[in-house]
Amino acid sequence: MRYLLWRSLSTLNLSTWLNGVFSLGLFFLELTIPVVGIIQLILLLQVRGSRSDPIVVADLKSIGF
Repeated sequence: MRYLLWRSLSTLNLSTWLNGVFSLGLFFLELTIPVVGIIQLILLLQVRGSRSDPIVVADLKSIGF
């Protein structure tokens, strides 16, 4: 949280439009990395928590495997 505050208030270079575009673009890319990581963690925890019925070898032999 402290990093984001420092990054947004002290390091953005908005002196020209070109610097502003690249500076804000990189800042928003930095923001998406933790958000994507949190989304992946949530999805992984949902998959690990779910249980499905095990595949029985006898069932596979009956259908030709």
